[in-house]
Amino acid sequence: IDAVKTTIATSYDKEYYVAQKLGIECSDYEEKIVMLQQKIGKQAGELDTYINKFRDLNRLIKELEESITSTRERTTRDMQETIELTSNTTARLIEKMEMIKNRIRDKGNILKLHQQLVVDDIAETNGNGKTISEIIG
Repeated sequence: IDAVKTTIATSYDKEYYVAQKLGIECSDYEEKIVMLQQKIGKQAGELDTYINKFRDLNRLIKELEESITSTRERTTRDMQETIELTSNTTARLIEKMEMIKNRIRDKGNILKLHQQLVVDDIAETNGNGKTISEIIG
């Protein structure tokens, strides 16, 4: 009976030792699990932060694309208006140059006529004995 008691006690001690060892290992695993849960929670928070940053970046990209499109349309419209204005101004300048050319031609004709009248007048009065410088002077 003593041998059985000793065997039982030894067996009990072994089981107790194994149970304690398993308890310690379980406790270690629980701590590791808690640490992993905290790490996962922290990384999930960081991931949420990155997701929000990417959403903000996507929003900014869309706003920038809209701004570029708007600017491009406005610039194209401004260029078309400038070309049209330049074309109209050029057409008006051509008209005015033509008018100026006609006025110069008309004034030239009038000057030629006046010159001819002066020459004719000088020829008439020169017959009276007066010199051209006397007539002009």
